[in-house]
Amino acid sequence: MRSLHYLRLARLQHVLMGAMTTWLVVTMSDGSTTARFFSPLAIGLDILGASLFYFAAANKMYILKDRSYALYKKQRVVVTALGLMAMLGAIVVATCCLSRLCVCLTIFNALVILYYKDFVSKRWWSKNPMIAMVCVTPILIGWAAGENTHPSVPSAAILAFFAYLVREIIKDIQDQRVDRHLRLTLPLVFGPTLARWTAGFLLLLGLYFWLLLAASVPTGQYHVFVPLLIGLSYFGRVTYSLLLSKAGQEAKESKQILIGNVCLILAFFLLVV
Repeated sequence: MRSLHYLRLARLQHVLMGAMTTWLVVTMSDGSTTARFFSPLAIGLDILGASLFYFAAANKMYILKDRSYALYKKQRVVVTALGLMAMLGAIVVATCCLSRLCVCLTIFNALVILYYKDFVSKRWWSKNPMIAMVCVTPILIGWAAGENTHPSVPSAAILAFFAYLVREIIKDIQDQRVDRHLRLTLPLVFGPTLARWTAGFLLLLGLYFWLLLAASVPTGQYHVFVPLLIGLSYFGRVTYSLLLSKAGQEAKESKQILIGNVCLILAFFLLVV
């Protein structure tokens, strides 16, 4: 298997983004030096383990998307073991160095991933909210590892939850061919048009928390509004597209949501520096 495929299944960009998000939030939340080191480490191991384990567990589904993702039996065993070790490592780090809530969040992530293929992913009402919650845990673990609550963190966490929830629905629209006969996703049950409208209204609801986030920015830190407004423009485009455009824009919409989330991270960075 080529090294490029190892990088793909490890999703190192997600590991780094998650660890950076946690570090920024725990710093904003007045976390100790210990918390600032170990909370990003815990979430980095968590994301790495989840990526490896699920890639091996659902390899047959990945092959339907691209045959280059195929793993041999021995490779699946190795990748599965590495994934389990990384997730266990995250729980150990949280247990030894972080708060009880951080431990609960890392255990929650591990359980969702372990049962995702055979249970969680089977129906849209469990699949989409659970994965959105997992995607927000970098913020939640940084928040839980801190000593105080920065006023921008709660609204940002809820906005990110809605953004990831919408992205999961968009990805389900993209994956209808693969998901058919495997799981009951929102577009397969209600059709892609209703799924897009649902996603659009959910993101519109999420933008209410963007307003709360903007209102929480401390006086004098107006430079933070630069990434916030750029993020709003991307979230707004996706909302408009989902509500008023036909299916076929999902790949573009998914990328725009990720860019909007990156803008939230940049806003956190400006709040820290």
